[in-house]
Amino acid sequence: MNLQFMQLELIWPAGLPANQLRSWLLDQLAQHGEPLRWALIEVESFAGEPSASEETSADKSAADKSVADKSVAEKPAAEKRTLKLEAVMIKTESGRAGD
Repeated sequence: MNLQFMQLELIWPAGLPANQLRSWLLDQLAQHGEPLRWALIEVESFAGEPSASEETSADKSAADKSVADKSVAEKPAAEKRTLKLEAVMIKTESGRAGD
């Protein structure tokens, strides 16, 4: 039996609610072995790419700017979240008796 330290960075699936995150993370870790200990160390959120209506120039009139602001409010940018984990994984050596 070997212990291996791992660091993973995963993208939180958009449709996955927070109350199902733990089981999803354990499924992801299981692809690398059996997790002995693990910790979620960071969650980062990134807004989607700005649309053309969010980019305003200094020479736009106030009326044009208010129309652009309303369209941004109606169409929020997609949010992307990344998760950073650290884990100690149990790696068993195949072919050895007693493992």
